[in-house]
Amino acid sequence: MDRLNKKYSHTAVVIVATLSIVAAANAEPIFDYQAIVSAANPAPAGSLALGPDGAVGGIGGPVSFTMPYSGIFTLSVGDCCLVGDVYQAFVDGRSLGFTKAVPLYGPQYSTGTFTAFLSAGRHTFDIEDQILSYIGYSDPYGGGTVPTVFSPAGVGVTGSASPAPTPEPGTYSLIGFGLVGASLVRKRRLGRK
Repeated sequence: MDRLNKKYSHTAVVIVATLSIVAAANAEPIFDYQAIVSAANPAPAGSLALGPDGAVGGIGGPVSFTMPYSGIFTLSVGDCCLVGDVYQAFVDGRSLGFTKAVPLYGPQYSTGTFTAFLSAGRHTFDIEDQILSYIGYSDPYGGGTVPTVFSPAGVGVTGSASPAPTPEPGTYSLIGFGLVGASLVRKRRLGRK
């Protein structure tokens, strides 16, 4: 019986994966925002002051946006000016994570893409720069001491929305036929024993 349960649990995973595939829908841009992150601006609530200075800079408070429908919200964050900034992204006061850590003056800018399922309506996003908490101290990602020139820092933020995945009626039919077939196979196997 355990083998049977394992077999059907794999089938359930395949069904859930099939249902979660998003139909070919293009993401709809919501905003394109260029911000200045400064140690003088307040950091978002719930921010993690990683550095010894503890002065994490924000963009000056949450920025409001409207989600046109319930679905997947994608927030893309990119450093723009001096290589070495590491940003933490927030939506509705909840941390979505950090951009990629890069050393000061490294070969590439720190970027990150974050997703969250949001309902239709008003929401907020906020960004903080973790490297500002290291000004005057050694950069944890390499490159030496973080100079004061890193505050203020520039960041580009874009947001887009994709509709919630909705399976086509044909998908439901295929799943239904698959479940009927699986139950018939199960009945036949149980009938032989």
